[in-house]
Amino acid sequence: MRVRRCETPFVVLFIDRSGSSHFCSALDSHKTVVCRREDFCELGADTLDKIPPGSKPLEFVNRSFLRQIHRFDTQRIVEPTSKQVRAHLHDIFSLPVTSCGFKFKLPIQLELFPEVDQELRMMRGELKVIALFRNNALKQAISRQNLRRIQKDSGDTQHNLLPGTSLEPLRVDTESLLTSVRNLQGARRTLDTVVNDYATLGMEVHRVEYEDLIANPSSVFGDVLEFLKADPKIQLVSSYGKATPDNLNEAIENYDELRAAVAGTDLEQYL
Repeated sequence: MRVRRCETPFVVLFIDRSGSSHFCSALDSHKTVVCRREDFCELGADTLDKIPPGSKPLEFVNRSFLRQIHRFDTQRIVEPTSKQVRAHLHDIFSLPVTSCGFKFKLPIQLELFPEVDQELRMMRGELKVIALFRNNALKQAISRQNLRRIQKDSGDTQHNLLPGTSLEPLRVDTESLLTSVRNLQGARRTLDTVVNDYATLGMEVHRVEYEDLIANPSSVFGDVLEFLKADPKIQLVSSYGKATPDNLNEAIENYDELRAAVAGTDLEQYL
C-alpha cells in the first residue's frame, strides 16, 4: 500500500478471550490514538438466510464462516472483494491521528483475510506489532464458555460484559472445555509464529500478557503508549469489564468436576 499513513501504524494480534475488547477500548480513549475493533471479522454462515453467490465459506472448528468488513459508517460488507479489503486497510492507516491501528484475531481472521497479512508484511519498516496473549489457557476457555452464555442470555452475538455486572456461577461442559483449551493452545502457537515472522521482517514487536494487563494496568498501558509514541501520562478508560472472576471455585458451579477432569494433566496448574 503506497498511501499516506498516520505517524505510527499498528496492529494488535490476539487470540480469542485475551482481553482484546478491554485493551482496544482503553487505547481508543487516548486523544491521539485510534484503535479500531475487529473491522476484518468472521460471520457465521448459519446466521444468514442466504449465502452470497460465489461465496466459499471457510470451515473452521466445525462451523462455516464468511468474510465481513465493519466500515466507519457502520455499514457491513459481507464477502468483500480483495480491493475492498485493501481499501479499508488504507482508510484505517490514513486516520488523522498520531497512532492508528486495529485488532486482528488469529488464526481465523488470518485465514479469512490473507490480503491483510500480505499488506501488513509490506509495511515491514513502519508497522508496530502488539501481541496480546493469555498464559492461562484453562481460564481462557472458561471465559469463552461464559461469553457464549452472556450472548445467549442477551441475544447479542457481539455482547461483552459491561463494568459492574455480576453473573451467577457458570456450569461448564468439561469435555468441550478441554477441547477448547487445546484449540486455544494451537492458536497461541499460530500467534507466536506470525509474530516471529513479522519480527524477522524488521517490525517492532511489543508483547502484552493478559495476566499483567489485569494486575498492573497503569504500567502495562504506559509501556504500550510509549511504544506507540503517544503520551503515556494520559489516563485510559475502557468500556468493558471482566467476565469471569479469577477464583474459579467461586466462578464455576461444578468446580469439583472440573478439578477432577484436569487432575494429573498440564492444566491442573491453571486452577
